[in-house]
Amino acid sequence: MLIPWFLADNFLLVFAGWELVGLCSYLLIGFCIRAGPRPRRPRRHYLVNRIGDMGFALGIMAIWTQLGTLNMQQVFAAFRNGPARAGRWRSRC
Repeated sequence: MLIPWFLADNFLLVFAGWELVGLCSYLLIGFCIRAGPRPRRPRRHYLVNRIGDMGFALGIMAIWTQLGTLNMQQVFAAFRNGPARAGRWRSRC
């Protein structure tokens, strides 16, 4: 399930891979045979993971609204080129 992280060229695919890893983790925690049934652990993990997902989604939305793209190469190039493109971040504060 980590393959989307390595093959993704935009932040939306990275987020999809993040969600798949979260789902697999939830299922592994919830259905661990040796540990026995523990119904609170998967729910707790689900809630904590949702908080992290919201932060990640907000960051992706901020990139989209500021730069108009989610392509990693274009985003990194915008910040590498300096304040001409990436300076809009500072002007809104």
